Amino acid sequence: MSLDNQSIESLCEEISRNTQKVANYLRTRGLPFPSFNIDAPNDSGIRPEETEIQQARLKVIDDTLQLRNLMLGPRDFLQSTMVNFKGPQSSAA
Repeated sequence: MSLDNQSIESLCEEISRNTQKVANYLRTRGLPFPSFNIDAPNDSGIRPEETEIQQARLKVIDDTLQLRNLMLGPRDFLQSTMVNFKGPQSSAA
């Protein structure tokens, strides 16, 4: 996660711009769009040598995580991190 002071609006614009690059790539090649449908492919469908598109995809993933964390705010972000770190709580009898 980047520690810069990127605004939520600029993050949204960057997410949109990079998502459009990925969508155009998939559309022009007749590849399926990401989905959790039963018949969805197991991977992104982007070839490894397509570095610009791979970078756009990874940037979307990073930026959406950063946007999520900013929207949570410090307290909720730390609480969500602790829940994920601790894992499920077991009860002692």
